[in-house]
Amino acid sequence: MEEVVHELQYAHRVVVDQDNGVVTYWKDVDGELKRYRLYLQGRQLLVDLPGGPAVPLAGCVERLWVQPGGTLRQGEVLMLVVRTSWEGYGVVLRSAVEPRNLEVGL
Repeated sequence: MEEVVHELQYAHRVVVDQDNGVVTYWKDVDGELKRYRLYLQGRQLLVDLPGGPAVPLAGCVERLWVQPGGTLRQGEVLMLVVRTSWEGYGVVLRSAVEPRNLEVGL
């Protein structure tokens, strides 16, 4: 969860597709906005890197829930819930983040 919050904290734009459980965000890399994407594939939480592979962030994940849906506006807080389970034991992780660099007017 800490890695996900850290990634989103510096986003310039965040778009949440609640129906498909996908969070797309853009970060500044050397003066250029690069697109990243968080999503579940099977029971792995993955992040798509710009122009590269998908990297696993966590395993044994049952569900990724993010709110609000749509394009996050400046001043809005993104709420995240990750539900994990392994051999009958489960953990629910909750966090929230207000991205610092959201652009005005998006």
